[in-house]
Amino acid sequence: MEVVVALSIIFLILSAIYWGFSVGIKANERAGSHIKLLLEAYRLSGNIESELLNSCKYSADYDNFVGTSAGISFISRIPIETSKGISMALARISYISSKGKGVVKLIDRSDMSLPSLENIDIKKAARIGKYLSRISFVYGYDSGSELHPIDWEDEWKDNSALPKLIKISFIFKDRKTVFSFDKIICIEQGALGSEEFSLE
Repeated sequence: MEVVVALSIIFLILSAIYWGFSVGIKANERAGSHIKLLLEAYRLSGNIESELLNSCKYSADYDNFVGTSAGISFISRIPIETSKGISMALARISYISSKGKGVVKLIDRSDMSLPSLENIDIKKAARIGKYLSRISFVYGYDSGSELHPIDWEDEWKDNSALPKLIKISFIFKDRKTVFSFDKIICIEQGALGSEEFSLE
């Protein structure tokens, strides 16, 4: 009888230890998954911010900035490697949220013109972010109100100018975790959308 009681106590203790370890391991996996997605969010948002801060108006003949809720395209200064070291060159950079490929990026140094985002050849674009499943954009417009000075619109209408404010929403997914991340980027040389270009 004493042996049975002793074995029962040992079994209860081992069960409690196993349960504690399994809960700890699952919590560690969830935390690791969140950290992994957060690191990717910081890396990708930092890259896009750097490119946008280096964006510029290239020519009055081109749409310097094209922006919809599903994608953006702009002209930016990017570093390139030359025989004399690292140099800066102009390129058109486009980010598009594509149903088939996730989020893709295309860098084009040959042609700065872009009539619309629909004209971008998705096949030439590269997927960015292992876990980035969707990206969306909204653009800052002057609301005319002192209480709420900014209206966020799904489309940038003044393609000759850069927007001053862009809010980017990222959705990251892995097998176990969905993680959303928002970033507001202020382009100093940009302008707020005006009523002249408002969608209303």
